[in-house]
Amino acid sequence: MAKCMRWMVFAAILLPASARAHGVLTRVTAGDTTVVTVTHEDGEPLAGASFTVRAPGGDAPYLQGTTDARGRLAFHPDRPGDWTVRVATADGHGAVVKVAVAPPTPAAADTAAVGTAARPGTTAAASPPARPAASPMTAHAGSPRLLRALGGALLLVGVFALGARLSRRRGG
Repeated sequence: MAKCMRWMVFAAILLPASARAHGVLTRVTAGDTTVVTVTHEDGEPLAGASFTVRAPGGDAPYLQGTTDARGRLAFHPDRPGDWTVRVATADGHGAVVKVAVAPPTPAAADTAAVGTAARPGTTAAASPPARPAASPMTAHAGSPRLLRALGGALLLVGVFALGARLSRRRGG
């Protein structure tokens, strides 16, 4: 029985750590400035991750840098087409995102020259525009940690309840 309990404690300790998502989520906000936000599945930003932006049909990087503390990068597309954004961390997490940029409308073309655009071959840290308004899905920024802690606690309760049930079944 003691061996079984040690195994359950070992599994309970390791499972929440291994259950941490290794996947990466991306969110693209397109516009004059395109902002790509990259996070782990648990909501933690991929801060300081290297990124490369490639223009449609371009082999050379259009922009390179690192994501900011919120896992964001920003660039100013200078032509329509499918842009490629590659983000990678030193520990192997990352994503490749295709960003479709539509041709400007005639009214938008008049204002396209206003502001600054990233120049091909430059290296810069991400500095996106002001933070967009939070949607109901992102309003609770601390909830992924709370959910992870709650999930871990419930997992421990379940493992110990299963152990108690098994020990009663063997003992009776």
